[in-house]
Amino acid sequence: MQARAGPPVAIVEGPHGLRRRDYAGPATGGGGMKYVGMQEVVFDQQNIAFPGLGNCHGIVYVNANGLFAYHLSGDPRPVRTAAFGQFVANHVNGGGPGLGLIGFCPTNRFGSDAGQRGELQPFAAALNYNGPIRGFRWNIAALGWGNMGTTYVDVYFNQGAIVCSYERFEDVKEPLAPNPEPANHQSVLLGPMAVAAPIALAQVTPFALRTGVPSFVNPRTL
Repeated sequence: MQARAGPPVAIVEGPHGLRRRDYAGPATGGGGMKYVGMQEVVFDQQNIAFPGLGNCHGIVYVNANGLFAYHLSGDPRPVRTAAFGQFVANHVNGGGPGLGLIGFCPTNRFGSDAGQRGELQPFAAALNYNGPIRGFRWNIAALGWGNMGTTYVDVYFNQGAIVCSYERFEDVKEPLAPNPEPANHQSVLLGPMAVAAPIALAQVTPFALRTGVPSFVNPRTL
């Protein structure tokens, strides 16, 4: 897929699927930026970011209340999909119909729509979501980002609009801080019965090495 650079473009769920509209920037107030580390799940009313999608799958489920996200590293074994489904189902904002399920990953994970869709379908089932599944992929090598290059993906939810961008990112370890919202920022604990559980420390400050210029994209139906 080709990135869409230039002014932000929003996609809005409507009776005939997603439609585009002009975007004036994220709304203020409510929520708080969430950085989704590997095997972490989060909820935020407005804004989440995946730092370092080098071979991982950033998965976003949208309902009327905001954004639920999972940074999937490795294979989507059933206990992982179930853990994300339980996180949403047990969350105070998890109710109501789903508005969208979107996946973000580089082409070194999946080179085809079918492959990406196949990984997202079990998550749709775990979420009891029957709507369109959308995705966006990019080729890190073709972009010239080199061996150390990975990807920073931003997703905003603003008055019904979903606004997505990606850019080059140097994968560095930022200092962690006490997790200010344990109910909204958890980790999927691996084991025979994986579950999401609150984490003591989380990334809560902006990443210093966002080295690219954001390109705004419209994920398409897979």
